[in-house]
Amino acid sequence: MTPNRSAPQRKSPKHLRLFAATLPLLSMLIACTSSGDNTGAPEAAPAPAATSVVKPGARVNVGVLGDLPGWSQLNTASNTLKGFQADLMYWLEDELNIDVTPVQVTFDQRINYMKNHKVDIMLANVAMNDERRKFVGFAGPYVYSEQEVMTAKGGPEIDKAADLGGKSVCTMRGTTSLQQLNDRLAVKMTITERDGLSQCVDDLKKGNTDAVFTAQVDLLGYAQEDKDLRLEKVNVGAQDRFGIAVPKGDKDSCERLTKALKTFIARGYWDQYFREHFPKEDITTHKPTPDDLVPCE
Repeated sequence: MTPNRSAPQRKSPKHLRLFAATLPLLSMLIACTSSGDNTGAPEAAPAPAATSVVKPGARVNVGVLGDLPGWSQLNTASNTLKGFQADLMYWLEDELNIDVTPVQVTFDQRINYMKNHKVDIMLANVAMNDERRKFVGFAGPYVYSEQEVMTAKGGPEIDKAADLGGKSVCTMRGTTSLQQLNDRLAVKMTITERDGLSQCVDDLKKGNTDAVFTAQVDLLGYAQEDKDLRLEKVNVGAQDRFGIAVPKGDKDSCERLTKALKTFIARGYWDQYFREHFPKEDITTHKPTPDDLVPCE
């Protein structure tokens, strides 16, 4: 069922039934903490050899994250995924007349899962950059995010990048945030790499690290849920532009997704879902305009 385009709508009950039917396999990955591509994650069927993986009627394996409150959070008890990104995924299902199957991934697995055809498209906070364009195409961006530092109550206050000097900082493998800590911030610190953001947050709460460093949108939900966690509002690193990764050379899928994203933004769906999950956050900091979406290659 295609949403009424005159006003934003909630996803239909069909989505909840579909997700409940597909998530039991996905929940197996929550306890998995090894990196790379051989983690015991659920195996999705390889992407078909068709030119377009998101043509109408297609079954589309979608890579998603599962440990980002407000953004993409898996509830293992109910086998449901909630958040802005989940809403976007199901909206795209209706808009493009496709049948989505969510496949949970870690940050470090995202590009490998695309290269190895374990998913058809990747909707897992993939920052668009030239290095990744060697392997995938992009539709988007669908959200902007600055880098952010999160600390815990009683921990150090970080007012500028230099304050990270001598501190222990946690971030995720396979991310642009890790690249920026290593390459762009001229600060000596101890860096801990984890597969999931939830692991970094656990380290922070237990006092095993001084700070967590990643894209701000990844951290917003954690700060909303726990008053003992704080975002330092430090202007560090470079802005990320998150897009939907598609198979390299699949221009048709890219163009279908780009057209849909323009509708998602222009018709009010973006605002509705973002305000629902992050009611106190400034939309203008994260929202692209339809004209911001880059041409497909």
